[in-house]
Amino acid sequence: MQEAPILTGRPVTMASRGIVSAPHYLAAEAGVWALQQGGNAVDAAVAAAAVLCVVEPPMAGLGGDAFLMVWQPGHGQPICLNGSGASAERATIQFYRDRGHDAVPAHGLLAAATVPGAVAAWGDAHSRWGALPWEQLFEPAIHYAENGFPVSAHLARKLKEHRALLERSEGAAALFLQGGQPYAEGETLVQRDLARSLQSLSSDGPEAMYTGDLAAAIVDGLQSRGGILSFEDLANHHSDWVAPLSGSYRAHTLYELPPNSLGAAALLTMNVLEGWDIAALGDQSAAYYHRMAEAAKLALADVNERLADPGFVATPLREMLSPAYAQHRRALVAGHARPIREYVSELPTQACRPAPLPVTATAAIAAADSSGLAVALVQSLYGELGSGVVVGDTGILLHNSAASFSLDPASPNRLEPQKRPIEALMPAMVFEGERPWLIFASAAGGAEAQAHAALLTRLIDLNHNVQQAIEAPRWRFEPGGEMGTLSIEGRVPDSVLRGLRELGHDLRVVGDWSETMGQVQAVVLDHEHAMLGGGADPRGDGQAIGW
Repeated sequence: MQEAPILTGRPVTMASRGIVSAPHYLAAEAGVWALQQGGNAVDAAVAAAAVLCVVEPPMAGLGGDAFLMVWQPGHGQPICLNGSGASAERATIQFYRDRGHDAVPAHGLLAAATVPGAVAAWGDAHSRWGALPWEQLFEPAIHYAENGFPVSAHLARKLKEHRALLERSEGAAALFLQGGQPYAEGETLVQRDLARSLQSLSSDGPEAMYTGDLAAAIVDGLQSRGGILSFEDLANHHSDWVAPLSGSYRAHTLYELPPNSLGAAALLTMNVLEGWDIAALGDQSAAYYHRMAEAAKLALADVNERLADPGFVATPLREMLSPAYAQHRRALVAGHARPIREYVSELPTQACRPAPLPVTATAAIAAADSSGLAVALVQSLYGELGSGVVVGDTGILLHNSAASFSLDPASPNRLEPQKRPIEALMPAMVFEGERPWLIFASAAGGAEAQAHAALLTRLIDLNHNVQQAIEAPRWRFEPGGEMGTLSIEGRVPDSVLRGLRELGHDLRVVGDWSETMGQVQAVVLDHEHAMLGGGADPRGDGQAIGW
């Protein structure tokens, strides 16, 4: 008999009029508040996203990017919005080489070299679907920024971990340190500069961030200290409406974002898993985790050094995502762990080689309402606390997604002006027939495709409910060294750990509820009973709240 994993016992949140799952309870509450004011799921997602910029500053901010997937009843498939920003016009490989850099810096002024796209994405989604006035959506976020909110244990740990980064920026230190010390759990964090910026967006619209006073403050604050974003870079920014990528899994249709998102990695992973009887393995067996890790390796080998901004690089997505290709790749998996270099694909590429997962700090939201409108939204500062740069008196922490670019001229994801970087922002939906069944998004530090596989196999193959599927022990394979590292939560039975080591995995056992596994937020649409079910990740401050 398999040993059952330790779960929290938290029930699925059930509601009939609307539901919001977010990585912080105050954000979820703000989303439900928007629904109660007469708003819809898009209004709820934007209100929640704005609050996350206040209460989850390591993960989300006005200075970051956002991707959305929206289901509108009557449409054949979801509608996707790419809200990532492009690199500055001055951002070239030679520019960084001339300054002695072998890679784009992870922090500092030269890391803040791509346009923040989140605010424009919120505005574009609201213009298309919003029911509430734009300014009303910012009321909760302005309140928490102006009056403060209690710092959670999760946020306190993040600020303590990144104290050195905060100390490097006068603006960041002023925001998140008091008396030189990071805010502690239970203390009240007030961000009045950010409140004024939120008020400016509320009254002047998204344009404030790109052509208005906030844009001027960002550019002046950067260029006066050696940054390279220009007013023209901000003014020329735009979101893009894009068609989703899709694939099938056990008679369900999975939709993911196309490049420059890494959504293709999730589809590749699920295509490989489709050919195995996961239900027979059970998720408390070494065989389950072995297959999951090897499928992740195959997907990483396929997308690594192959995906990039489609405006610059053509990727053979049709071939990569075909069932025939998945069957061919699946046949490479043996009864023991293999190095990822043995899975290098034969597909055309310029410089395919194993590489670490991108470092990403993301915040995910899933929302749905009784009209059938549903939203998956992911926003990010790329790294935790982004570039660490707060410009002027805006209170806005700028992201560092420029660090995703390579300075290797042979890389498809090489740095070029006005190019979007590869980002692991992957909102997703699963359809049963013509209607959505699952709305979800993950924040997993670059391992989002693996988090998607964990959620979907537990829900579809193993019949977990949505909360159980989110809570079940997760894993994370990362390239590096000969075999790469397979991290796994300590709640997994000892027999599984022994089995994985015997199969040749370089195993690293982490905490029972490890933050390195990221967070998943999800909503299930029960059309038969006209009910919504929400699940939220206990690995952070997440909560699903219904109405």
